[in-house]
Amino acid sequence: MSRLKKSFQALRKHHAEITLSSLPGSHLVTDGRQIYFSHGNCALEELTSGQFAFAFVLELGKLRQEVLDRIEAEELQKAS
Repeated sequence: MSRLKKSFQALRKHHAEITLSSLPGSHLVTDGRQIYFSHGNCALEELTSGQFAFAFVLELGKLRQEVLDRIEAEELQKAS
């Protein structure tokens, strides 16, 4: 829990434009150990150290919906 608290303190310190009421949840990423702030260009900033890392982040919700939409479209096409 202290790692999470330190990460949020660092987030507020280094990104003053982000407040408790405007926290962009879609831009926080974790690997299970550290919390990263996504800058939207595959660059992740590790919040407590400020170091940058590069990663591929998959937004599974959007991917799942896209797959479901394609399956539905194919089923409708087959039924026609």
